[in-house]
Amino acid sequence: MSDIKLTRPSSSSVVTVEPRKGDSFDIAFDPGEAVLSRENASLVFTFEDGAQVVLANFYEVYSKEEMPSFSFGDIAVTGEEFFTAQNASDLMPATGPGSSPSASAASGGGRWSDYGNSALLDGIGRLGALDIGFDSEVRRTEDLYSAGRADDGDSEGTEGEEGEVRAIITAQDSQEGGGSTVTFTIQLSIPPSGEAVAHVLVNGTTYDVPLDEFGAGTLAVPTGNGEDVYVDPSTLTAEIVGVTGGGYGHVETGQTATAQVKDTIDDTTVSIRPVDGGEGPEGTVSFEIEFSNKPDPGYQGETTVQVKVGETTYDVAVDADGKGTLTLPHGNGEDPYLDASSITAEVVGVTGGNYERVTTGQTATAQVKDTIDETAVAIR
Repeated sequence: MSDIKLTRPSSSSVVTVEPRKGDSFDIAFDPGEAVLSRENASLVFTFEDGAQVVLANFYEVYSKEEMPSFSFGDIAVTGEEFFTAQNASDLMPATGPGSSPSASAASGGGRWSDYGNSALLDGIGRLGALDIGFDSEVRRTEDLYSAGRADDGDSEGTEGEEGEVRAIITAQDSQEGGGSTVTFTIQLSIPPSGEAVAHVLVNGTTYDVPLDEFGAGTLAVPTGNGEDVYVDPSTLTAEIVGVTGGGYGHVETGQTATAQVKDTIDDTTVSIRPVDGGEGPEGTVSFEIEFSNKPDPGYQGETTVQVKVGETTYDVAVDADGKGTLTLPHGNGEDPYLDASSITAEVVGVTGGNYERVTTGQTATAQVKDTIDETAVAIR
């Protein structure tokens, strides 16, 4: 049997654990801070800052008859007690074929009500009332086992023994930018008996990550995604490909974690400049448009800017340099009268270019100037 120790992940991070029959869970955070839910076959703890602990395939591994136990420091409770104390008895594993996803959907939102009337913990109440006392100093050492498997006394992980030692890896997301990095955290389920190194593969490069006395280590890898104005989030996936040293007979490797490299939002602006015209039967005015950034060179497709004149909106093609021109007849014919006019254009939208964000609303006004035509006066 293995004791899986769960700690609170950092903000927006997701720690995924694959439990096995016979496992127990040592929860190193206040369960009152998390909301329990079922997502398909997984049991999920979700925190207000978006962090999650996912017990993958929990409802496929466990049944009503074979539930895991939970502990909080020196306090141990059965699975039935845990769910009931959390007022989540409908999230307990069901029995027999009812644990399938299809049956789950038929039972209302993937939650079970087999224990809906359970009064097992009458007088105990929610786990927050169990006087667990989540003292950070008491929990300090155990917190280092984030989602790892601790030694249960059956295997010491010494040289030549085939103890169950697992290498867990989690990822911390990042943002694009010069010098930005993503961080991967490695944790062995059993501390090493000497110096140990984890070998982690990222984008074809294998990194050697020294592990501390608790079997933990971190790896920071450049994202390679610089600051720009284009929509180009990316990911980095790390895989534990080996562990050397530590006195281990065997370490289960191959676990992966993927970090998201998110876009930062940078603005592209559009300028519009008028080109005046003179009156005449075929007279025109023009508007010259230029983006502060060129369209993404890797963008496959046409980039256009939408320009509104009066009640009509025109699509204006934008070239690779971020420039375009709109030319329109002004309708002010040649005549001998003082009737100069003007036409105003407004940038109202942009399509294509793969920009993160484009500011619009710019306007320009082109003048249609009078030409001087003489009128003669006859006197008789």
